[in-house]
Amino acid sequence: MSSLKKCFPLTSLLILFVTAASATEPPVVHRPWVLLDPNDPNVINASKFAVLEYNKNVTSSSNKLLFQKSELV
Repeated sequence: MSSLKKCFPLTSLLILFVTAASATEPPVVHRPWVLLDPNDPNVINASKFAVLEYNKNVTSSSNKLLFQKSELV
């Protein structure tokens, strides 16, 4: 019983410290979505890169992607 009395203050301090440390995290800031221009050369290059990288990891030819430029209506 005496060992329990010795551990209780240390355990209480540990719980208090962990609770206080987790409460000081900064809030998460969510930024709004930005619409991208599909005709922007940077968007096209990033899209082609994504398709090429995906196709490198695909083993079946039926699951490969084909890059196609979309037309907005």
